[in-house]
Amino acid sequence: MTDPRRAPRISLLIWAVIALTGLVWIAQGLGAPIGGSFMIGDPFWAVAGAVVVAVAAAMARRSIRRT
Repeated sequence: MTDPRRAPRISLLIWAVIALTGLVWIAQGLGAPIGGSFMIGDPFWAVAGAVVVAVAAAMARRSIRRT
């Protein structure tokens, strides 16, 4: 069995990884040459990344409040 006190930390780690993914999307959407992606320079990905970061931050905050 896992320790129930670890669940919030694991949840926060997952949301942090999702938020970092959103930050990469923002950077690529704004033109940062991270890899050779089709996303570079497309403003859609900057907006999508911002939405992902906002949702991840809200969910992480909700996870913190539960503990």
